[in-house]
Amino acid sequence: MLKHIRNLSDESEVEQWSENMYYQYFSGEKFFATKAPCEASELVHIRN
Repeated sequence: MLKHIRNLSDESEVEQWSENMYYQYFSGEKFFATKAPCEASELVHIRN
């Protein structure tokens, strides 16, 4: 959803997620994580 709202590439989405506490909170994280949740290439498999 964040990808489509902000019109982001997969790489940019993963990078911004790891830097933005609001993105993490929106996606259900309880604590701020500094590492990426997955590789950008994995998002293609998740969407399919």
